[in-house]
Amino acid sequence: MRTPAILIAVSCLIRVSVALGQTGTPIENASTAYLREERAAADELLKQLEIAIRRAEGKPALRAALMTLQDEKTRFEERGWIPWSAPMRKHSFDYLRRINLAREKLTAIYEGQVESLARGQQINEAEGLRTKLKELIEPEIVAEWSFLEGDRTDRLQLRSDGTRADKKGATWTMRPDGFMIKFQRWTTICVVSEDGTTFVGKSNQGQTPTGRLLIEESPGDSQRNQ
Repeated sequence: MRTPAILIAVSCLIRVSVALGQTGTPIENASTAYLREERAAADELLKQLEIAIRRAEGKPALRAALMTLQDEKTRFEERGWIPWSAPMRKHSFDYLRRINLAREKLTAIYEGQVESLARGQQINEAEGLRTKLKELIEPEIVAEWSFLEGDRTDRLQLRSDGTRADKKGATWTMRPDGFMIKFQRWTTICVVSEDGTTFVGKSNQGQTPTGRLLIEESPGDSQRNQ
């Protein structure tokens, strides 16, 4: 997982290369630009979390909100999970949009080079680039939710590119009030609570599932819930 800590390390290596005057091929430069943009997007989300935390500090009425924001910051730093609390949803949406635009740009550059290599019968080189691209843009899990609908229990694993790791062919999109999931003919809108930890859903088939963010593994949250 490319958590903010890993992206910081990558950014440091990039700065060293630039300082030494090292330049790469167009593909290498595009890859570097992609990693920089990914890091910048993570930095911006962390910045918005820190701003929200400062606004809540020292205000007794916002103590619960402060704890929520601190937990969200920890989860993002340690696991790459986006915040879902009401004040942070817009910033999470902006973060996802930014990294996916960067992913699309990098993919276009790589695919152009792959096509060029394939036309020149450089099949092994083309396959090597495809493998490298896949490694670079592999989507990360940004949230895991339980999903309870009648007697059925699922685990939603939402990935940064709008797909789901738990179900092939299933997709999700973020909304101002939460998120929407789709699979074949089923669509469910999930309205997330103010603190970003639970949801109530409504499907196009009439079901009303519920769920909660699976945060048990986060040290900050486990201490808070003791």
